[in-house]
Amino acid sequence: MDKTFLTLCSPPDAEATASANLSDWKGYKNHRSVSLLLEAINQFAVRYATSLYPCTSTQRYLPAMVEYFTSAMDLAGEQLVLEGDIEMQHHSMRIVCRAWSDNSRHRLVADAAIVVHPVQLPEKVTPTTTEDLMIPLWEILTQNSEHCDFRLNGSNPLFSEHFPGNPVCPGSLLIDLLLSTLLQPFEQRMLKLKKVKFIRPVRPEQVYRLTFASASGKQMNNFLIIADNGERHVSGSYSLS
Repeated sequence: MDKTFLTLCSPPDAEATASANLSDWKGYKNHRSVSLLLEAINQFAVRYATSLYPCTSTQRYLPAMVEYFTSAMDLAGEQLVLEGDIEMQHHSMRIVCRAWSDNSRHRLVADAAIVVHPVQLPEKVTPTTTEDLMIPLWEILTQNSEHCDFRLNGSNPLFSEHFPGNPVCPGSLLIDLLLSTLLQPFEQRMLKLKKVKFIRPVRPEQVYRLTFASASGKQMNNFLIIADNGERHVSGSYSLS
């Protein structure tokens, strides 16, 4: 049976390990595997924090920052094993994660540190569901070498799951949008992220601007997602080498 987007990663076991199969989700072909790997790591961090330090009944953990993330763009397989360590930081949790190619742990696929923070749950509303995977997640309105303006498509089936009654784009797929503006379709590189902060939710049917710099060598370049009113929604640094 096909898994949903929010079940890319299994719940961690007593030894803080979990499994992820990136191709289990129907929509995986629409996005880069490295972005889905980041999503699986985010899910691992959220579930690991929840298992050890449960939120109140009206809250849940969400990723607040990708402190760092390093992975090759070219993933040899989609079946992965995740493990991690956790530490408390005031009201937030910092989870250091490692993703391995399989149970033998002979190849490290990615390492990351994710900070998760408890947020208030939205009121639950039964969404209108659609299974049309041909509906693109985003539409690029204008683009040049320094920025692009985009709008998320509220009819994409992802938003009926993430989250019902309060559609928000996952941070991992905003990174996918960044990569799609920077890379040729089959270009493979090493991706590094640093201090990617999810400041405000990015919602469908609103216009945002993504500003970026061309990556060169190992230099870290800044990117920023802002709304029409100038409010910052996402900021961070990246390199493609």
